[in-house]
Amino acid sequence: MQFFIFDLMKDFASLNDLSKWIKNELSALYPEREIDSLIQIIYEYTINLEKTKILLKENLNPAPEKLKKIKEIVSRLKKAEPVQYITGETYFRDCRLKVDKNVLIPRQETEELVEWVISDNKLTNPKILDIGTGSGCIAISLARIIPHSQVWATDINKSILNLARENASVNNVKVHFLEHDIAVDQEFGFESFDIIVSNPPYILNKEMPLIPDNVKYFEPPEALFVDDSDSLFFYDKISEFALVHLKKNGSLFFEINEKKGNEVAALLSKKGFRKIVLHKDINGKDRFIKSSL
Repeated sequence: MQFFIFDLMKDFASLNDLSKWIKNELSALYPEREIDSLIQIIYEYTINLEKTKILLKENLNPAPEKLKKIKEIVSRLKKAEPVQYITGETYFRDCRLKVDKNVLIPRQETEELVEWVISDNKLTNPKILDIGTGSGCIAISLARIIPHSQVWATDINKSILNLARENASVNNVKVHFLEHDIAVDQEFGFESFDIIVSNPPYILNKEMPLIPDNVKYFEPPEALFVDDSDSLFFYDKISEFALVHLKKNGSLFFEINEKKGNEVAALLSKKGFRKIVLHKDINGKDRFIKSSL
């Protein structure tokens, strides 16, 4: 392996040659546009080269230790490991977030959920709760964008919450983080909220064959999958919680399985929630729902 790396480094006369090699290595696994994005991430992570400067530095010859690191990253990508776990960070809206294998990698759909919460809010200092915060992406974004908001966020263990706290600190926002497992404990103390938001596990176990390898083999399954026989488990638990902890006229927002919109709506209606609205994502799929008390 070391001999191969030595020969590999000797063969690259420029960054342009290196980019061609990366594209060739990854072409069977990733679409061309995604490979271009991965190259940008790799260069920023390994040689601190920003996206806008890559074309200007095509003749750059990275140092041998940098080339070795790049080769290791490409090898991990070929095994379907998400680049966000390799670099340990990602972006969500305008926030730079640390991620590890204990938390989901934030998605574009969740950005759309945050945008809906922001655009829907009419209060100047709402109290907001994010249940199952993971990296803290939802809570941190809402705390940054909604003026004078008071934001709480929960998750099931200290290691996840420590990562979310670090992300809040890096992004200069205040979020109250609390260890709480909504699946087993409906008690929460004294707070009531104007907005409760959650992106809970909602992928059915039977849908697992359809899930890309980089998701099902690397991201935490407990944050992704639910039992087929109780697919609305978390919506049931969280909505029960909201019956007690959501203020009158408060709003409950969920990200949902695109196939379960009507079922989630029926569940909320049965519990007494009103003004139930299904909301489509950018691809026209039912991916979000809002209701009120």
